[in-house]
Amino acid sequence: RIKPNNPIMSVQLKPKYCKDDKEITKIASFIKQITLEEISNEFSLNIMKGSVEVGFEEGKLKTFGFKIDKIIEALSAKLKNTLIKESKKGLSINVTGGSGNLSELYKIKEKAKKVVIRGVPGITQVVPSKRDGKVIILCAGSNLKEIIKMEEVDARTLTSNDIIEISNVFGIEAARQAIINEVSDVL
Repeated sequence: RIKPNNPIMSVQLKPKYCKDDKEITKIASFIKQITLEEISNEFSLNIMKGSVEVGFEEGKLKTFGFKIDKIIEALSAKLKNTLIKESKKGLSINVTGGSGNLSELYKIKEKAKKVVIRGVPGITQVVPSKRDGKVIILCAGSNLKEIIKMEEVDARTLTSNDIIEISNVFGIEAARQAIINEVSDVL
C-alpha cells in the first residue's frame, strides 16, 4: 500500500536524554500532536460579544507545560480574521472580519478545536517504553521528516512501517532494508 492503514513509528532517544523518566515523558509529549480540544474543558459561544470562549483544564496545562501565550500564537497562525486574547476562563476568540453571527462563530469554534498546539503532525498517540536498556517511544502515526529534526531523537534507529515515506526520506536502500525487516518479523 502507498499509505498503511495503521502507520506505526518507533523512535529511539539518544542516551543522554534517557536518564530521567520525567524527561522521557516530556519528550514524548512534544512528539504527540496536541490539539486545543485536548487541553480544553469548555467551548462556549458568546453571541453578544461575537466571540468563542475557551476554558482550560489547569491540570493538563501544567502537565504538558503549556503557556497561554504559546497557545495564542499557535491559534493566531491558524485562525484568520480573529483576535485572540486571554480571558478569565482561558481564551476569548473574537471575530474581526465578518458579522459574528451564530453560524460563523460555530465554524470558528470547530476550527479552533482542531488546531494543533504542539507536536509532530500525524502522531496521534505515543507510548514510551524501555527495551534492553534503551528508551523507545512507540508512535501511532508516522512523520519521519519532522521527527529527525528533533535533537533528542537518534535518527539512525528510526523505524516505520510506511515504506514509501522511508523511501522519500532516507532513500531506496533504506526502504529495501525496511521491507526485509518487515518480512523477517512476520516469518
